[in-house]
Amino acid sequence: EVLEFCRYWEEHKEELPYDIDGIVLKINSLKQQRQLGFTAKSPRWATAFKFTAEQAFSVLREVEVGVGRTGNLTPVAILDPVELNGTIVGRATLHNYDQVERFNLHLGDHVTLEKGGEIIPKIVAVDPTKRHSAAQKIKPPQCCPSCGTSAVRFQDEVEWRCPNSECPAQQKEQILHFVSRRAMDMDTIGPALIEQLMTKNLLQNAADLYLLRHEDLSGLERMADKSAANVLSSIEKSKKCELAQFVHALGIANVGEKTASILAQHFGTLERLMSGTPDDFEKVEAIGPVIAESIIDFFQDQRQRQLIADFLERGVSPAEVKILEIVDSPFSGKIVVLTGTLSEPRDVWKKRLIQAGANVTGSVSKKTDFVLAGENAGSKLEKAEKLEVAVIDETTALNLLEQIS
Repeated sequence: EVLEFCRYWEEHKEELPYDIDGIVLKINSLKQQRQLGFTAKSPRWATAFKFTAEQAFSVLREVEVGVGRTGNLTPVAILDPVELNGTIVGRATLHNYDQVERFNLHLGDHVTLEKGGEIIPKIVAVDPTKRHSAAQKIKPPQCCPSCGTSAVRFQDEVEWRCPNSECPAQQKEQILHFVSRRAMDMDTIGPALIEQLMTKNLLQNAADLYLLRHEDLSGLERMADKSAANVLSSIEKSKKCELAQFVHALGIANVGEKTASILAQHFGTLERLMSGTPDDFEKVEAIGPVIAESIIDFFQDQRQRQLIADFLERGVSPAEVKILEIVDSPFSGKIVVLTGTLSEPRDVWKKRLIQAGANVTGSVSKKTDFVLAGENAGSKLEKAEKLEVAVIDETTALNLLEQIS
């Protein structure tokens, strides 16, 4: 019955006054929702039924190369405009040059398009039977389109990169990331303003934002006195920020918003994070060797250290995260995973364990210290037993909590 409902609306979605790409199915019982709880990313009592993506057909005319904030060179397909899901599509992501090679793409190829999640267009198929015999094969770039530096590809990496840390395109993307809503949240600063400031040599990196004056801004195109004041106010407001916010804004490779939050919670201060060793990162749940290496390399880079010093000197002040420390707690510093049906809501147990100094996570790994298992525990319990992780019940957990002094 549920599947029939989903399939009906997949066929009749055009009748709705809004666009949808699927249906979310939820258990209609708050009690059962509490019993099922959450994984690290989503509730167990809800799932998504995604509709089959609509397709369109077009011709590949050109491949542009975009430069990311870490220097990655990303191919973007330029296509004959075509309608897809109610919008005109003329560009599509190709992700990387391995993807280009898998499709054996040539200029002039006839391609099939879909919208990933009904939002981002992508090429999903190529028709080689329609290819011209003299068609030019798409190859990785030999140099960066922005600064002309020879492109490189490091071992075990998919992306081709521009290795020039002074590349203008990289710097622009880094500044855009720094001011973005999920980073330092300077909503008055966009690509056009950054472009103008860089052209006038008023902005070379994100730290230069904190040197801007009213007279620097007021003479720019479409920048009245009030707009200039709003920009400066946004910059000033950003100086008082959360540590996780600042760490994310730095743009460390492999460190997104969630990882930045984990790092801030674990280390508490920017100083402690910057001096972290491989052993320190080994103790942090969800931080593997690749991420740890990225963080350590970033903070050992003298250019990055100078940039951070400039931020601090110019008034940026990431707030210290207060880390709860419990003396003589059996759970202090321990990684705990909850599984199965517990006698109390999981949120109650999670709060109780965090107050006792534990780090409660959603998945079992070699780093897990305890698995608190209730009734009908499933795959997490099996994995814990396989990894020889200590498994405790609620009674044992309560007894351990009573030992806190």
